[in-house]
Amino acid sequence: MVLKVIYELVKFLKKPDDSRIQLTPKEKIYFLLRLFVFNAVIFLAFLPLLVLVAEETESEFKRNTDYTEAIVAIGAILVMPVVEEFIFRYFLRYDRINPKLISLKKWNAVFPWLVYFSAITFGAIHLFNFSFSSNSWLLLPALVVPQFITGLVITFLRVRLNFYYGILYHMLWNFSFFMVIPFLVDLIPE
Repeated sequence: MVLKVIYELVKFLKKPDDSRIQLTPKEKIYFLLRLFVFNAVIFLAFLPLLVLVAEETESEFKRNTDYTEAIVAIGAILVMPVVEEFIFRYFLRYDRINPKLISLKKWNAVFPWLVYFSAITFGAIHLFNFSFSSNSWLLLPALVVPQFITGLVITFLRVRLNFYYGILYHMLWNFSFFMVIPFLVDLIPE
């Protein structure tokens, strides 16, 4: 079943279109979880590079000691996914756009560009979570590629299922990032 979801994702990425798939709520959750597993495997492949980047950069959360871990977690898990989904993906449905602004034909022509622009800006905006030394700029792709891929996955969910499943996925992703990744990083020998 995971392969079928990956196939649908690849098909979407080859030729993004603004169409939904009809699934029951239970099927949508399974769909989301399968994408989550796929995205997690890709992310884990980048983990050694991300650890290297972490050694060369300083996270905004480490620099700013004004926030407790609970406030950071609430912001990152509950607040930021909603804000980021509104900014980067809410507009990715023709039914959210006034038809007087753009025709369906023009929308279909520009839609693939919007999908990739959304994912690229989503990845790039997360660079502001870090400070870089002059040597660490070469490591930027290690930060951007996983975020870009996650942005594409969330965009796919947003378009194929709906906006709320994109938010749910984003919250789940951030939750796992804050709860699991620190544990995995501690397991890597120095």
